[in-house]
Amino acid sequence: MSIVDTIAEDLPLSPEAIRALANSSRQNYRRFAVDGRVLFAPKPELKLIQCWISDLVRASSGRLPSFVTAYEPGSSIVENASIHQRDAHHLYLDIRSFFPSCKSARVFRVFSGLSIQEKAEAAPRELAVDEAMLLTDLSTMGGGLAVGSPSSPAIANRILLPADAEIKGQLGIAYRYSRYSDDICISSDRWIDKARVVQMVDTVLSQYGFKLNAQKTRCVGRGDARRITGVTVTPEGSLSIGARRKGQLKSELYRYLRYGEGEPERILGLIYFCKSIDPRYTARVLSKYSTYSTGGDVMSALMGLPG
Repeated sequence: MSIVDTIAEDLPLSPEAIRALANSSRQNYRRFAVDGRVLFAPKPELKLIQCWISDLVRASSGRLPSFVTAYEPGSSIVENASIHQRDAHHLYLDIRSFFPSCKSARVFRVFSGLSIQEKAEAAPRELAVDEAMLLTDLSTMGGGLAVGSPSSPAIANRILLPADAEIKGQLGIAYRYSRYSDDICISSDRWIDKARVVQMVDTVLSQYGFKLNAQKTRCVGRGDARRITGVTVTPEGSLSIGARRKGQLKSELYRYLRYGEGEPERILGLIYFCKSIDPRYTARVLSKYSTYSTGGDVMSALMGLPG
């Protein structure tokens, strides 16, 4: 059974429709902007296939090392920040045009190394060249991964994995390394030679077709504000949502519970985000503001349930 037949068996799409989507790249995406970022949303049929491809990539390649902290099972911004929370010095780096820089040739190499198990009783088999090419065509737009495609994160993580390993190896045991999508954090208890480390990272990344965004490079110490992918590291080395998020949480809760202002879904999302990082503080705020809820329970009031 070919990969097209396997996809068609799992999804409500015909082999002909799948091949047609693979042969018409850019017209299958809708371009839009969110907070200044340009995204490309695939049409529903292609999105469904890309979700299938994402599952295939993760299942076939297995669990990635713990320093890859985004888009993988069990990974999170909290996990990312916890790697560095005890270190005094942090270096933050950003990869420029992360997904579009994952070119079709490297995407093809990822698929070429995958195996697929079509039946539970059958042994896994490697993908043929034409199958890897088809999956590449279904996953890319304009010669690279699209920002907004559900398969881009899993594929990009595996493209970057050799570079991650090489950077980590060159840093040595005195440093800790993690990458959350296009955000790299390097930390140490020692002073970081920023120029040397940045040059090394940029050299390694360039070998894989990537470049650093120099404008987003920052190096901070214990006396500075240390924020890793939105998580604040306190001077004592614990994780916090930070003063701005604390103020936002209290303000939005108060306005909603007192005056009915705001969107419940957004506020619930903020609560869950804060709880994942700073559960004790979030619990104190929810307890305090429960007096403003007619049902006596903040979460029930937000979800429209009886208190």
